[in-house]
Amino acid sequence: MSFANTKRIYEGLMKQDLIVAYEHMITPTEQLGDYVLPGDSWLERPSMMVGISDQAMQPPGECRSIVHFWHELARRMGLENEFPWQTPEELLDYRLEPGNTTWAEVVASGSMPKMENPEKKYEKTGFATSTGKVELYSTIIDDLSFDPLPCYREASPESEEYPLCMFIVLPDDEYYRTGHRHIPDLRKRAQDPAFFVNKADLSDLGLEEGYWARIETLTGRMVGRAFIRSGMPKGLVRVPHGWWKPEAPQGLSHMSGMWSFSDAQTTPDEEPDLIDLEQGIPHMKGVPCRLTKLTTAEVKKLESVFGETLPMPNAVEKNVPKRESTKDFMADIEFGEDVELQAVELSLYGRSSG
Repeated sequence: MSFANTKRIYEGLMKQDLIVAYEHMITPTEQLGDYVLPGDSWLERPSMMVGISDQAMQPPGECRSIVHFWHELARRMGLENEFPWQTPEELLDYRLEPGNTTWAEVVASGSMPKMENPEKKYEKTGFATSTGKVELYSTIIDDLSFDPLPCYREASPESEEYPLCMFIVLPDDEYYRTGHRHIPDLRKRAQDPAFFVNKADLSDLGLEEGYWARIETLTGRMVGRAFIRSGMPKGLVRVPHGWWKPEAPQGLSHMSGMWSFSDAQTTPDEEPDLIDLEQGIPHMKGVPCRLTKLTTAEVKKLESVFGETLPMPNAVEKNVPKRESTKDFMADIEFGEDVELQAVELSLYGRSSG
């Protein structure tokens, strides 16, 4: 439920005969499920991507790996031969077989297996284009009836109804996408979604810093607290990503705060001027919006459902010294400063130019 135009996604899911979710906690998406299968977390499974990550612990209770799930589903559908692997290790061994190694050997070596990557392979095979050449004029995109040359498209102009523009990029330091919002210490530091605005915009809109506000687009709306950021240009609003509150009421009416706090409700996916036409990707920047102050009655209604929170600015502005180079990962020998401490400062005080 963090995809663009959440309402449309929700309506589509609710038309399905059966929804089965696989997770290790009850998120808004899982609250739609007819069945919720307990999954494992990344520490409870072996994996390999840019590095190796061995299993640190066994999944608790009835939690099972996703490989186990797909194998059992295939077996029940008579497709066991199509997905014969019963454990993550078996699947990893299959993927590693062309390199004449196994997962156990990779873990024992402590490093990723080296893959053969012939230098200048393109001299023999050409590039992966229809001409086999580097294409500034893309024949593939031309065949799809799009402009084959790179082009700049102006953002949609503001209107009287939506006089501001928003962007959804800058993450909260405390969280990663939709995750970690169930961790009490992090929630104490960032209790609510925060809109970052220019001081002049805050004044023009009749808003006080830290007060509740509503952001609205053609697609939907969400609420959060408004804070001044000196680096924000006039007319631009930063909207945080991935907000929900695990402790909040569940069920279709509230979905743990998703209907109130999720930015995905505001992100368009149907307006031709607000999506990447070639890929269908919704714009995260330059979306026309308006920002309005919540009335006292609206704030009371919000707090009656989600409780009172403090109007604290997450990522308080503070200049953090920047260094051109670091001789050691954890300690800056040249300046005698602890890099780990600087990372903590960045987390506590935010990223501001200094």
